[in-house]
Amino acid sequence: MVHLVLEENLTKEKTIDLEELSKAYMESRSKFDPDKKINDELISVGQQIIEEFYDRHSGEKFRIEHKEKEFNFIIGLFNINGYIDRIDEYKDRVEIIDYKTR
Repeated sequence: MVHLVLEENLTKEKTIDLEELSKAYMESRSKFDPDKKINDELISVGQQIIEEFYDRHSGEKFRIEHKEKEFNFIIGLFNINGYIDRIDEYKDRVEIIDYKTR
């Protein structure tokens, strides 16, 4: 739920709004947990993660260039593939962001 909220609500050059993120998080519960089987304590932990993300990034404008960017490469005999949650691009660097929850 947290991952979806961040993916859908972070946009290029827009500062984040805690009220907007919290509302989106609570609304996402009906999609992921329509029967309310997820323990309320776990839902609270997700809200806390949203709040901590906001505290770390409040006032920041994201330079998002890609979301859910697919990648694929080979190392030796192994094919490595997956998705990068977000790629932000700045003048002198690129940041690869992988959202993690507890």
